[in-house]
Amino acid sequence: MVTSAMCEARAGSALTRMYFGLRKPKWPILGTNFSGEIEAVGSSVVEFQVGDRVSGVNVTNFGAYAEYVVVQEDGVIAAKPGNLSDEEAVAVFDGSITALPFLRDGARLRSGQSILINGASGAVGTAAMQLAKRYGATVTAVCSTSNVALVTSLGADHVIDYTRRDYTDTYDTYDTYDVIFDAVAKSSFTRSRRALKRD
Repeated sequence: MVTSAMCEARAGSALTRMYFGLRKPKWPILGTNFSGEIEAVGSSVVEFQVGDRVSGVNVTNFGAYAEYVVVQEDGVIAAKPGNLSDEEAVAVFDGSITALPFLRDGARLRSGQSILINGASGAVGTAAMQLAKRYGATVTAVCSTSNVALVTSLGADHVIDYTRRDYTDTYDTYDTYDVIFDAVAKSSFTRSRRALKRD
């Protein structure tokens, strides 16, 4: 799967070259998300065995674009659900692996809180929305008109169509949300802060 991060790496901007290598790539084979069958295991591996179908993310050594990839047993790897294809399984990791640490560790989202997710219809936004619902939060999704049905089907309690209304400029959203998660970096902290609850 070619993620947005891998697209950035391939674009070779000055910022990405600082990370991926100024003169030549630090990692000759890119790719983070993988899915497939285990071909071999190390002698101390206990969680997996040859033939297991797995999927996961390899964000430290990359290499998922290769035919074979080496992954640590305690890395981001899990048994692939039988009802998902390899393509579907790798897509699950794209948004969720980004959203999870922000909601769980950064925001410490919990049941009864309210969250606004800007960019709720993208890979990170749809994952964040489903995770937030799993935590028991009330979710307000911000998306375009064409994605209202999608975010509603994924469990959004409220939807703001950004083509008709800016959540940072609307008086009735002031002092409303415990957490604002901007998955698309389209609004500044200063503007969004008005919609956050005090403290």
